[in-house]
Amino acid sequence: MWTRAAIVLVGLLTPFGLWAQAGNAGGSTSAAGIPFGSGQAPSLSYAGQGTPSNMFLTSLSSQTTYDDNAVATGGPRIGDVIYSFGPHFALVQTTENFTAALDYQPYFQFYQRLTQYDRVNQSLSADLSYKFGPRVTFRLRDSFLDQTGMYQPQPGTDFVAGLGAPTELNTTIYPPLLSERDNNTRLDAIYEKSTRTSVTLFGDYDRAHFNTSTSSDASVSDTQSVTAGAQYAYRLSEHLTFGTLYLFQPMRFLGNLPAGSASQITVQSALVTLGWRAYPSVMVNLFGGPQYKELQGLQGTSSVTAGSSRAAGTPGNPWSWAAGGTVSKQSERTALVLSVSRAVSNGGAWLPAVTASTVNLGLRRHLSRRWDGNCNLSYAQNQYLGNLFGGGRLDSETLSVGVGHSVSERATIRLSYNFIQQQGSGLPIVGENFGHNQVSLGLFYRLRKAPLGR
Repeated sequence: MWTRAAIVLVGLLTPFGLWAQAGNAGGSTSAAGIPFGSGQAPSLSYAGQGTPSNMFLTSLSSQTTYDDNAVATGGPRIGDVIYSFGPHFALVQTTENFTAALDYQPYFQFYQRLTQYDRVNQSLSADLSYKFGPRVTFRLRDSFLDQTGMYQPQPGTDFVAGLGAPTELNTTIYPPLLSERDNNTRLDAIYEKSTRTSVTLFGDYDRAHFNTSTSSDASVSDTQSVTAGAQYAYRLSEHLTFGTLYLFQPMRFLGNLPAGSASQITVQSALVTLGWRAYPSVMVNLFGGPQYKELQGLQGTSSVTAGSSRAAGTPGNPWSWAAGGTVSKQSERTALVLSVSRAVSNGGAWLPAVTASTVNLGLRRHLSRRWDGNCNLSYAQNQYLGNLFGGGRLDSETLSVGVGHSVSERATIRLSYNFIQQQGSGLPIVGENFGHNQVSLGLFYRLRKAPLGR
């Protein structure tokens, strides 16, 4: 029922818009579209909005959140009030050949009742690029997160966009309230043969670790994955770019895995991509192609390499398909991103390998001179790739609505509501079914904006 209400709410908010965190402008500065595979996450940014150049910025934030199911389990709900506050540091430096963007947010988090989860959380994002001559560019990106609770909105504003598909961890599966540490690193080598043609080689390393020493629930598992990829892109016209993308992705799963599941899966993908700037403010990005998966180390059996669908424990045969796309719109007052995707992925913390199908809608609009609003809606279906529970899956739905008001040139007040619901079926997991609501009120104050010499 909540999904119907959410759709109505999105329709009501469409004329008014949404507030979202500022970041690097999604999309390219060039006229043509950028094909899928760059690893850049879509951003709800207004047209012309971008990160300040050659600046060091500092700010403070304080936020109070009420959560009606703070532990995020299917058992009795435990409501709690969570207080968080901390500084935020961002640095953006640009020279003729080198560009660096750093974003660091440490913040203290205190629970009124569940004091055992009090701690210092932190996040760090970096985006570095260096141009070797007119044709070769190296780019290094890293995202690090250390926190308790996946659901607490981080205070402050992100100035470095996060890593996106196909090199990202699965964030559509929600484990219990545990200490979590994630790291995602990607290195690109880009060769521009001409103004029309480019070749990119890249590698990515992801690690998600959950500390179960402070929890009685030890059923979660760590994920460790590597991605090696090669992409060819050719600009067909001023507004249209065609590309091909090959991905080699071995993933390992460490911890208490369900019986019949694999401790490792290797996925190879051959995708065709298309980037199209349909209008000056509209970008379309499409991808699709086959995937071949091999599961290894089935739990509860001898260690084997999956050479057949029965040994692999996957429904059907080891071949599957990946497809998806993103449509984004950016104007001076409105930003909208709609994305859909289907691909083999890691299973977050609850499961090892899954086929993940997702739909995400984000909307932002400048309401008036001092007001912004936001609405984000998502649905995800994670189909378990296991020997004994091939029909099992985890579904999740999220809704986030917020409004921000600039009370002065430096201070902003934000009020937001977040809803998350997760349901599992046919799985050997206890506690994966839950729902919770959050209401947050935050104050964000910019301390300093210091220019850096060129």
